[in-house]
Amino acid sequence: MDSSQNLISDWVAKQLQKTRYRQQSQIEDPEFYRKIASALPNLIYVFNIRENENIFFNRRVFDVLGYTNEEIQAMGSSIFIQTIHPHDLSKILDVIQSYTFAPDEKIHVLEFRAIKKNGQVAWLVDRSQVFRRDNNGVPIEIIGVVEDITEVKLACEMLEMERARTVYNAKMVTLGQLSGQVAHEINNPLTIILGRLDQMRKLVEKDQPNKENLLECISKMESTTDRIARITKGLRSLSRNGESDPLVNVSLKSICDDVVNITNEKFRAHQILFQVEEIPQVQISCQPVQLSQILLNLLQNSFDAIETKPHRWIRLSFRKDSDWVILYVTDSGEKIDPIVASEMMKPFFTTKPADRGTGLGLSISQEIAAKHGGQLAYESDQPYNRFSLKLPIRQSLI
Repeated sequence: MDSSQNLISDWVAKQLQKTRYRQQSQIEDPEFYRKIASALPNLIYVFNIRENENIFFNRRVFDVLGYTNEEIQAMGSSIFIQTIHPHDLSKILDVIQSYTFAPDEKIHVLEFRAIKKNGQVAWLVDRSQVFRRDNNGVPIEIIGVVEDITEVKLACEMLEMERARTVYNAKMVTLGQLSGQVAHEINNPLTIILGRLDQMRKLVEKDQPNKENLLECISKMESTTDRIARITKGLRSLSRNGESDPLVNVSLKSICDDVVNITNEKFRAHQILFQVEEIPQVQISCQPVQLSQILLNLLQNSFDAIETKPHRWIRLSFRKDSDWVILYVTDSGEKIDPIVASEMMKPFFTTKPADRGTGLGLSISQEIAAKHGGQLAYESDQPYNRFSLKLPIRQSLI
């Protein structure tokens, strides 16, 4: 190597050394990290958990909470009280306690609500870990990254509200298909009552009221009005939006009776034999309106499947063991094609005309069953069409 090559090599080596020195100086300079933190899209902080005071916040604190760094610093040890939602404050304190025994590399993840300067609520996700300990290993400072998920939360809430409306609308479609028969079911007993009242009026006009005849008329009207009351009770119960109802302990019989009372006339009007076996005396923990919707959907599907068949029957049967009760809805329709069976629980899948179904009944029913710790299934190995609804028993009544 000649002298000119040596000079070039020495110059290159010196330039590389200067570059490494500048890079090292930048890395050791705190301002270097502050610039990086300021450029990040999430809120970055360092917090002294011993003194309950903020050490560092990047600029995102203003975007997320509306406070300047100076305002945060001025809060001192009251920062949690002023910025954390009261219902979530205990969660924050629990995480702080857990730092003591957690390894430094453990990332603590917490979702909570914060109160912004303007009073609005922000949903945040915090990912933090121990940043510094004292000589005894007690955590002093933590470092964390906070992500604002408020928009995601609001979008999820709107989606859930839309889903609830869709569920309710699907149920009202089914009830609408029953409305004509229900009106007929109520009109018949009203005709009976009017007939009995006319009979009583004639007895009184003749001034020869017979006590036995009057009591017979009264008894018949009482049973007829009770029939109307059962029908309207079932309609009132099923037409409610029970999405947000609390779980209650209720007898399985009361749920089944509500649905049977409003479907009987439709089946009778179409000359469908509707068999209801003895209902087990058990209580289940549920949202009654929601479970009624499952049974109503299954019975309506059976009706649609056999309406034009020469032999029409639907059977509601049950099986019970120590922990579970199973409802079976079986009908005389043609077996469901395996390809259709594999798809029919999916939302918006339907083989019915547009005016007969939304394609949501089975998917909604399956979701409700799962929410109650149960299971809805199509039993393809049976000789007839059969759906099963399996539910956990809360209490046996006998």
